Amino acid sequence: MDSRRVSGAYRFVIKPGEETSMEVKSRLFLRENVTKLGLAPLTSMYLFGENQPSPQSDFRPEVHDSDGLSIHLGTGEWVWRPLVNPKRLLVTSFSATNPQGFGLMQRDRSFANYQEIGAWYERRPSGWVEPRGNWGSGRVELVQIPTPDETNDNMVAYWVPDNPPKPKQPFDYEYRLLWQKDGEQMPPLSWVTQTRMGQGLTRKQEDTSFSLVVDFEARPSASCRPMCASIRWYRPMPMLNC
Repeated sequence: MDSRRVSGAYRFVIKPGEETSMEVKSRLFLRENVTKLGLAPLTSMYLFGENQPSPQSDFRPEVHDSDGLSIHLGTGEWVWRPLVNPKRLLVTSFSATNPQGFGLMQRDRSFANYQEIGAWYERRPSGWVEPRGNWGSGRVELVQIPTPDETNDNMVAYWVPDNPPKPKQPFDYEYRLLWQKDGEQMPPLSWVTQTRMGQGLTRKQEDTSFSLVVDFEARPSASCRPMCASIRWYRPMPMLNC
């Protein structure tokens, strides 16, 4: 790897299988100070889905390679952020210290929700980054870029360290990249399966609020039952940070 601001070397060990893994080990040298260093980047595509229906007539109910960003924090907490196709560039950050993992996930595995023969969106793998060692403090950053169609990868997620390396000093980091389907990383008890938005509950024209319904699914062995949580805002909001 060689560019104006950075040089370095990467080693990739790929283990194909039902869950393909890539062991990534790298050493980087910055040639100058870098304002933002993005590590372990992932890209994907989100056009529309159940939480953001298509603004135009389309025979497909959903079109996306991933439907959410999942983060496993160093504290053990799990964060789920549904993806959207924004009207303008949207950048969201999630602070973390020594994260256990993050990924752009495709959780909706039903063909009926896509109706797309050929693209097979329900078969698209989830990409999960599993850090090796302690990455320290920083943030997982999600960049969502407007796109008019499904030909563009408009979702980007990566790790930004709070203390990037100094120029001309070696910087080593390792992680494991997992391409998953049925065995994807999930919280131990329950996880979000879908997020839906709708008009305010009064259904009146002057009601500018909206309702947000989040569905959770529990593991069969968990003590809790599948549940649905409904949250309503009474004012229109420009962005949902779920």
